[in-house]
Amino acid sequence: MSIHAVARTALFLVFAVAALAKLRRPAQFRDSLRAMRLVPAALVAPVARLVIATEGAIAVSLVVPRTGRVGLVGAVAVLSVFTGTLVFVASRRRAACHCFGASRAPVGWWHVARGAALVALAALGAVAPAGGPGATIAGAGAGLACAALAIHLDTLTELFR
Repeated sequence: MSIHAVARTALFLVFAVAALAKLRRPAQFRDSLRAMRLVPAALVAPVARLVIATEGAIAVSLVVPRTGRVGLVGAVAVLSVFTGTLVFVASRRRAACHCFGASRAPVGWWHVARGAALVALAALGAVAPAGGPGATIAGAGAGLACAALAIHLDTLTELFR
């Protein structure tokens, strides 16, 4: 199994679902940014558009063979910023993230852990060899499972509350 393929598949799905969920309900995402009080009110809409565009661009770069490794490096950078933001919000505010859509769960340490795990996956994928066809197919399957876990974390954590 190729860690490179696991990372590219998982992160492609994570970024694509995140961007599409925000595009589907942009007002909800803007409201969550506003509640987090990370930027002045006048910058909420432009920052929301920038986040969505960045997530979409990374998703595309991960699916294109020639730009996959660059996409993983970009994912490390963006996910590091997102995770740092989640640390700030989890420790100081009570706001929902809406990272993947309609979740009402407030940002918590599960979100930070997910972000840190995704940063680690992106970093490992960026430095790992691509692997042959068999390793890539197995890695893509594992990446699908990783993405499902990351995307549905809020639902899974509700089971333990």
